[in-house]
Amino acid sequence: MTQIEETIERLVSREILTNCSHMIAELSSKDEYIDEIVDFSYRASVDEEGEEVDIEALEFWIVTDWMSNQLEQSGELVGEFLGLRIWGRTTSGQMISCDHVMEEIATRINN
Repeated sequence: MTQIEETIERLVSREILTNCSHMIAELSSKDEYIDEIVDFSYRASVDEEGEEVDIEALEFWIVTDWMSNQLEQSGELVGEFLGLRIWGRTTSGQMISCDHVMEEIATRINN
């Protein structure tokens, strides 16, 4: 295992606390929470060709404050909700350790 892979495994096990997708789905149906939830679940952006694209979270994870800051530096959807730091993960169907953003963070902290 490479140093980057070891760092990623350590980050995922220490800094990604738990999945909260079900909780966010339930609470997003309540009008009083929708504005806060939108902050970490959706963003309009522009791709390399100048076309407008929607970035939408597919999963939601409670993360540490440190990881929230790292994810934010990498342009990820993050926000605070009910006193928790939430990452709106834009990928799904693979282990978090396979996400490109995890490699980006691991590389940044190893350099």
